[in-house]
Amino acid sequence: MQDIHKRKIAEQEIKNKNKALLENKKELDYQNKKLKGLNNALNLAQHISHVGSWHWDMATDKTEWSDEMYNIYGVSKDGFYPSNENVTKTVLPEDLYKLEEGISSLLKGEMFVPFEFRIKRPSGEIRNLYIMALEKKHHNSIFGVTKDITSQKQIEEKNLKLKEKYKQLFDNAAISIWNEDLTLVFEQIEELRKLDIPNIKIYLNQNPEILFSLLEKVKINSVNKATLKMFKAKSNQEFLNKKHVTFGKGADKVFGKLIEAIWNKDKSFESEVNYKTLNGDEFSALFSVPIPQTKTKQKNVPVSIQSIQKLKDAKITKRESLDKLNQA
Repeated sequence: MQDIHKRKIAEQEIKNKNKALLENKKELDYQNKKLKGLNNALNLAQHISHVGSWHWDMATDKTEWSDEMYNIYGVSKDGFYPSNENVTKTVLPEDLYKLEEGISSLLKGEMFVPFEFRIKRPSGEIRNLYIMALEKKHHNSIFGVTKDITSQKQIEEKNLKLKEKYKQLFDNAAISIWNEDLTLVFEQIEELRKLDIPNIKIYLNQNPEILFSLLEKVKINSVNKATLKMFKAKSNQEFLNKKHVTFGKGADKVFGKLIEAIWNKDKSFESEVNYKTLNGDEFSALFSVPIPQTKTKQKNVPVSIQSIQKLKDAKITKRESLDKLNQA
C-alpha cells in the first residue's frame, strides 16, 4: 500500500488552478469583447460627429491617432505617419501660427482657447478644422480633440450670403418694409386666452388700456430706405425714436383689427391705415402683414406699407371733376 493523499491534494490544487485560469480566461475574453464593443462604439461616435482624438509625445514626436483623425485628414494609416512634422505640412501656411500659438499657450500653463485652422488634404481639398480641447498630460505629452467643421462653415457662408441678399432686397425695396418683433404681443394674447374672453373685439373696446398695452409691446427691429423716404426721416434711428408720432387718425382701430386677426389665428392681415410723416403730413397707406404661425417667426415679421395717397388724391380729383361736369 502507498499513501497518495498528498498527491491527490496536489492534483486537486492543479485542477482548481486550471479551473480558475479557465474562468479568468473567460472573464478576460468577456472584458476584451466588451472593450472592443466600446471601442467600436467610440469610433462610430467619432465618425458620425466628425471628431477625432490624438495623443502627441513631443519628446519622441510619436503620435497616436483615432480612426476618425485619418478620415479628417483624408489619409490612410499605411500611407501617413502622424508626426508633428507631417501634420504641420498639411496646415495652410497662413494658419500655421494658430496651431503654434495654441500649443505654446498650453505649455505655458495659460487657459486654452479653442481655435480654427485649415488643412490641405493630399487630394487638394481644403478642410476647416477646430481644435476644441487640449490637455497637457505631463511636460512633453499633449492630448487633443479635433473636429472637422467644413460642412458647418459652408452652411454658415451660405446663410451669410442669403442674409446679405435679403438685406439688399430689404433695403432697396420700392415699398416701405418694417421688420418687427411681435413676441411680447403674442405672449400677452396667450395670457388673455386664459380669461375665456367670448368676443375679443368687444373686450378691447371695453378695455382700451389693454389695446395700448399690446401696441407698446410691438418692437421694430429695423426699417428700409423706402420707409425713411416715405416718413421723411433722416435716419433709421430718428424714425425709431419718433415712430409713435407716425400713426394717424383711426390707426389704433386698425391695430385692434390686427389683434382680432391674431386672436382668430388668421394667416395674414391687410387694411388701409392713416399715417403721418415726421413733418406732420398725413397720408393713407395699405398695411399688410403675414401673421406668424410659430414662435421663431414671431421675432422677425415683415410688415409692408404702401402709400395709396396719390391714388386717393386721383379719385378725389376725378370725383370733383365729375361733380363739376354734372353741375355744368
